[in-house]
Amino acid sequence: MHVQACPNPAALPVAPNRAVQLWTASLDCPAWKGLLPLLSADEVDRLNRFSFERDARRFAVSHAVLRWLLGHLLNRPPEDVALRVEAHGKPVLKDGVRALHFSLSRSAERTLVGVAAQPLGVDIECLATPLDVEALAEPVFSSREREVFEQTRPETRREVFFRSWTRKEAVLKATGQGLSIPPAAVEVLLASGDGMARQAAVTCLGSRWQVDTLLPEPGYVGAVATAFSHEAPRALAEAGLQPRIATLCLEAILPSPPPGS
Repeated sequence: MHVQACPNPAALPVAPNRAVQLWTASLDCPAWKGLLPLLSADEVDRLNRFSFERDARRFAVSHAVLRWLLGHLLNRPPEDVALRVEAHGKPVLKDGVRALHFSLSRSAERTLVGVAAQPLGVDIECLATPLDVEALAEPVFSSREREVFEQTRPETRREVFFRSWTRKEAVLKATGQGLSIPPAAVEVLLASGDGMARQAAVTCLGSRWQVDTLLPEPGYVGAVATAFSHEAPRALAEAGLQPRIATLCLEAILPSPPPGS
């Protein structure tokens, strides 16, 4: 897998070349209601169900970013990008005109989007999210992973947990099964420190996935997962490549104000 930055979504080579494009954007957008015309009727309906404006804003901005990127890649207006949701909640292109796969994640004030010509999953988490990682270790980790987690220094456990969680979540999203598969079924933490496996097996599905940790923004950690390739680890090591992410400025997708306003 080749992970590269791509500020211009139109430059994405949508072909079976294992290229993965990643974008991140801030969700802190005071003018977020200007993005509502980019959303589908179903998304607006979901938006209206949020009790707090903060949550509605984050939902609207993240989905507008996704639609803007997909619209540019498909050469159509963002609001005309037709999506459907599969049985376990994974969104996909409805018409299937091109072999284009995508994944969307958001946490606190950041969103992460991945696009590729193959199935993929991305996840992002804010390290400041108020979670009891010690208590969550039991249901999230396998028995082997819990042993490793308990050996890590207490001051590093929060970040180790979130790095592990994002990798598991990215794999589960890539499979299309989501949390219908227990997170403990995906092993990613098999060595102390930052020695996380770059390959993850989902034994109940008989599939293998390659996973990379992402650092999209200070205070956040993320991951991207794609189908395993025997060539990818060697190619990355030889090229000295690390996952990189392009930052999308919201000004690029906000509608222009009317003349004279």
